[in-house]
Amino acid sequence: QIIEERNKALTECETLRNENVKTEGMLNCAISDLEQERRNNEQLKSENHVTITKSKSLEEELAAALEKMRCLTEESSGEMEEQNGRSKTIANEECKARVDELESTLEQERENHRDTKNQLQRVKMEA
Repeated sequence: QIIEERNKALTECETLRNENVKTEGMLNCAISDLEQERRNNEQLKSENHVTITKSKSLEEELAAALEKMRCLTEESSGEMEEQNGRSKTIANEECKARVDELESTLEQERENHRDTKNQLQRVKMEA
């Protein structure tokens, strides 16, 4: 009977050892997943920083273009020779087109920034 109980205990130990090996494998997978999530999180933070920097740069460029357009508008509002007036109108139109383009790009960058921010929030919530 003692041998039988010993064999039963050995079988239980072997079963527990096998379960521990499986559990350890699952924990290693979970750790690996968490490490990957952390790397993804760092990448998103980096991309977010780049987006913010781009947005600031575009805002500055937009402000400069708006100021230039304001100056051109003021200059062209005075009485000028017809040729001079035409060239300023063309420059003003080009400036307006550039402002529109910059505003569109800035809006796109803001959307990218929001998307990246939302993605970062999702990663944080999942982690």
